[in-house]
Parts: sequence; C-alpha cells; structure tokens
Amino acid sequence: MPVPTRDLPRYALILAILGIVVLAFAWAAGFLSPARIGGGTIADALEGANGKVFPGFRRAHAKGLCVTGRFEANGAGSEISRAALFPKGVVPVIGRFSTGGGNPAATDGRNVFHALGLRFALPDGESGGWRSTTRRSSSSPTPPTSSPSSAPASPIRRPASPIPNG
Repeated sequence: MPVPTRDLPRYALILAILGIVVLAFAWAAGFLSPARIGGGTIADALEGANGKVFPGFRRAHAKGLCVTGRFEANGAGSEISRAALFPKGVVPVIGRFSTGGGNPAATDGRNVFHALGLRFALPDGESGGWRSTTRRSSSSPTPPTSSPSSAPASPIRRPASPIPNG
C-alpha cells in the first residue's frame, strides 16, 4: 500500500529524530570519536609524568595519610540546610590527607598542592563526601606576598564504600 504524499513530512520528521537519537548514543559510546580521552589515556599520562610506575600505589596522590574520627554536629546547621550531616549528633568520618604526584616516597617539603578527602557515614546508610585541594599559587618567591589558595569541591553523595576519595 503506497504512503500518501501528505504523510511524507511526518515520516521524515520521525526518521530524522530517530537518526539524531541513534547518533547521540553512538557518540556517547565513543563510536564517532574514538580518539576521545578516557581513563586509560589519563592513567598513562600520569605514569609518564611520574617517570615510572609504582606498583600498589595510586597514580595520583600516591603519598597520603588515612584518618578516622567523628563529626559532632551541634544542630545549628540544620536551620539553613536539610543535609543529613547537620542535625545534632555524631557522624563517623574517614579521610585521607595527600600530596600531589605519583611518587609515594616524595618529600613533604615539595612545592606542590595538597588534598584532603572526607567521607561521612550518614545515618541513612549513604555516605557524603567533601574534597579540597590547596596549592601555592604565586609568582613571587617571597613568603609575605604568596598565599595558598583553597578550592573546595562541591559536596558529593554516593552509596557507602570502604575507600575514601582523596
């Protein structure tokens, strides 16, 4: 049965939309841009920057110190936020202080950035996290004119995991 010519624009529009959806999925899967940067490319670049591979250590922030503790909320934060961290009570926390770079034997006095990652074990079984990096950023070599800058990341929420982000 032939298609009436008055319906052809509708069918063309449907096919165009379907084609766009298929192309979007193909692009997201990497079929249209195989040279995109992925996890392996980033890991290889980090290994190259370190000069060698340190088996058993992270490729970035290899030197660090893990900590455990508790966050004691006084309840005042719940007046301005509905976050599960702020009602009055105690929340267990694990964290990791780390230096930049992939060398686990690097000296502490290097002029690099430092990071802190915290994971809060929230009462509802989820975990909330916070990350911050601090680095020296100054064109002046004298201490009075240089100061560290802090760039906290936005809070994250994800299912509980035994490994803290750092």
